[in-house]
Amino acid sequence: MTKIFFTSTYTLPKMIFFIQSSAVVYLQYVRTVYLAKEYIQGINSKVKA
Repeated sequence: MTKIFFTSTYTLPKMIFFIQSSAVVYLQYVRTVYLAKEYIQGINSKVKA
């Protein structure tokens, strides 16, 4: 019983940290993709005009 408790107290912070870092990376990726799309659209509209 104590072993399970110890493992969960040890693993939980690691999992939370992993989820947080994954979320940060994912958000940065989404932002980069969004900015790239905006940038490409801007170039396309300049080329057409």
